[in-house]
Amino acid sequence: MYIGFTQSKPPLDNPLVRKALAAAIDRQSIVDSLENGLPIAANTLAPVGVFGSVAGDPSIGEWMLDYDKGLELAKELMAEAGYPDGEGINLTIMHWGSEGSNRWMQAIQSMWAHVFPKANFELETMEFGAFLNSLYPDSPVEQAPDVWLMGWVADYPDQNNWLHEILHAEEGLNFSRAEATEFEQLTKEAQGATDPTRRADLYREAERMLIEDEARISPLFYTAYARLDKPWLTRTNSLLATIQMDRWSIEWEAKQAALAQ
Repeated sequence: MYIGFTQSKPPLDNPLVRKALAAAIDRQSIVDSLENGLPIAANTLAPVGVFGSVAGDPSIGEWMLDYDKGLELAKELMAEAGYPDGEGINLTIMHWGSEGSNRWMQAIQSMWAHVFPKANFELETMEFGAFLNSLYPDSPVEQAPDVWLMGWVADYPDQNNWLHEILHAEEGLNFSRAEATEFEQLTKEAQGATDPTRRADLYREAERMLIEDEARISPLFYTAYARLDKPWLTRTNSLLATIQMDRWSIEWEAKQAALAQ
């Protein structure tokens, strides 16, 4: 799950404002208080298990995982952008009105209001289909929300499906309506590279640029769930969470002993 910013709408055309908003979110609090501690607070877009992911790398977006650092950075950046304490900031925050999105966005609205007391953040909901249509770059920018909630589930476990296909300004979804930068060059080169080490390096730099330099989006958390298995069952898990029962194994003697058979 992540927060997106429509970059063609001031003041979100300023990366300092976007990064300040990203830094003012207490992700761990959302995970612990609203989601029973199951999700994993995110500092990058792609989670562990996706080729090229740098999730958990402390040199990228460390302030997303340490709220004390994030809080200090958020106030500093917003003041540097010319909006001390958020003065002059008026933003609409949009989501699709599900039970989960309501919880998350109300919490984020409250956090932003606390960190930037002179700003105004209006929370609105929209039917999901209309909400999604408003984000496409070919829809009128006047209809696009300023700030919005979005999520992604991998089609295949490679950063091409994340950084390039979601965010590339010319070949991706580009809900942020970003202009092409070096980020596009990095993901395009990685798309065609054959050396895995080179690809991983390119994606790492793209994630760093995404989070630290441009703040096109603000990662929130990687979703997770709890599962209870019988002690005699050994599962094989897929990176895409598909069920592969043909690869599971059962220790029949342990099962029979447990069932007193």
